[in-house]
Amino acid sequence: MPYHKCFRPTLLIAVLLLNTGLFTSFKSSYSPPPLNDSCGTADNIVISGGGFDYGVFKSADSDLTMATGETGEFFEFASDFSHEKSVWFEFTLVTSRSVKIKLEPAPGSVLPDPRHSGVTLYSPSNCLPGVSNRLGSIISSGELERYCTTPGTYRIQVTGVDDFSATVFLNLTVSCPFDPIYPEVATYDCPDKA
Repeated sequence: MPYHKCFRPTLLIAVLLLNTGLFTSFKSSYSPPPLNDSCGTADNIVISGGGFDYGVFKSADSDLTMATGETGEFFEFASDFSHEKSVWFEFTLVTSRSVKIKLEPAPGSVLPDPRHSGVTLYSPSNCLPGVSNRLGSIISSGELERYCTTPGTYRIQVTGVDDFSATVFLNLTVSCPFDPIYPEVATYDCPDKA
């Protein structure tokens, strides 16, 4: 069959790639990072009641697939599990509270290997917080809990390995503060102990 000047091989290749799905996967590898990719653009988890309510407060969903790392960013699980990308969240306490943080997969996503993602909580500080601001960290299958967390704005870094591909969110449980060693210290801090 002779070559016709109206025949466009590039158009044919594009149609074939689109039909096989290769074009879609090629295009998605150049998607931008999520909005909360840096500490300075952390997604705010709002605690209702002017910050005084108790309960479970859910963050927005965040896709770690195209997340990156910032220059100078501390990664708790870098040496053990090769974490090198992150998304950031923050919350503000107006009074002392007990807090529990749990990483969850968004509907339609799975966390395939618990070692591939993790959560680190930082004390109130400027961006980027470092190892000296770290209050605790967990691998994705656990819960991070602090019994008596003082007022301030806290940052949460969710990290993953380079090929981690999932959408996640955080559940932040805020409750009455207590000291497990000296429970009498917070005697009058809770409504049920008024």
